[in-house]
Amino acid sequence: MKRLLGLLVLICMSCVFGFAQNNVNEIKEFDQAARNLAIGIHAKLLEKKADKVIIGQFYLQGNVPLLGDYISNQLTSELTNMPRRNYTLLSSAAANDAQWVVTGEILHTSDIIRMYTRLIRRQDMSIEAVFTSDFQRSEYVIAMISSSSRSSAAVRVDMFEPDSMSSPVSYETGADMSSAVIMERSLTENDSDFFLLVPQRSGRITIETTGSTDTMMELYIEGSGRRLTSNDDGGEDVNARIRYNVNEGTRYIAVVKGYDSSSGSYGFRSYISVGEGMNNDEYEPDDESLQAKMIEIGSAQSRNFHHGDDTDWVKFEIVRDGRYIISARGENSNNLDTYLELYDEYLDKIAEDDDGGELYSARISRNFRSGVYYLKIRCLDEEPAQGYILNITGEH
Repeated sequence: MKRLLGLLVLICMSCVFGFAQNNVNEIKEFDQAARNLAIGIHAKLLEKKADKVIIGQFYLQGNVPLLGDYISNQLTSELTNMPRRNYTLLSSAAANDAQWVVTGEILHTSDIIRMYTRLIRRQDMSIEAVFTSDFQRSEYVIAMISSSSRSSAAVRVDMFEPDSMSSPVSYETGADMSSAVIMERSLTENDSDFFLLVPQRSGRITIETTGSTDTMMELYIEGSGRRLTSNDDGGEDVNARIRYNVNEGTRYIAVVKGYDSSSGSYGFRSYISVGEGMNNDEYEPDDESLQAKMIEIGSAQSRNFHHGDDTDWVKFEIVRDGRYIISARGENSNNLDTYLELYDEYLDKIAEDDDGGELYSARISRNFRSGVYYLKIRCLDEEPAQGYILNITGEH
């Protein structure tokens, strides 16, 4: 009996040792691949007389697996210790100063795991060199590419950098939520990401982030410099979400930032949905001050918010100094939550109100001098259920 127990213990120890030995061999394979890769990259950087370099992410279908994070860290270690190194390796905090980026893509085939590493010149985004590394399939390798490295404390630049307002990353807006592809990106310290959206049909666009990074978002029309809308925590948890009425073929730019300089990985997606809400009223388009239509003093206008993010602009002229009342109330009841912002002729804000009228209705009462003024009217309900009446009257 003792001999049998001893034999079982010996077999178990052999299995454990064998498993551990296999893992060690796998790690050695990764280390050797990173070392060979670093030698090739180092030679190319010397040839190109590179100055400032950053090691970016290694992606598998848009995600960063543990293998990618492992290779990034090993490359940093190997390149740091290279002889005759006349270039500087930058941290993620200084990513915007980098002139060269090392990034890669991992492909999982039925036979091998292949990794393509690219050396990119950021000035013109040209690919200066490509290196390939192959790994044999095994349970350990599969585990390394199946597990995400989102929990890693190091945040590296992603494969879409650099981007800017003048050079945004193109994103194809989905026809609906199910067809919207999540683009995996990362925010380094003080980073901003820029996305070009060109809707293929008019409707209500949803632009949102996913993940655990605290994001905020702004939406612009390309080239206008004017912000259409912004959002902080409108999505799930700490994610940003914008819903806005867009026109087919118009070029929009969404800007994603980390709230209070937050950094980390996140997902980005956008899709169009044609809602069942109210049709556009006769004053549309009037989403910007340049599109503002006139309203006569004493002549009420019947309008609507065809979705919760619709914004209406109007302008009016005061010809006689005095006190006037501006009101925006629900067409059927005061349950519509309206918001008024008043601007002078130079578009400087001079007053605003949320619930100054009955219940949720907005109301502004003040003295006016003669001149032209602008009004911005918004709805704070996510899905407006009725139209509204806008009126400007003299107070006697």
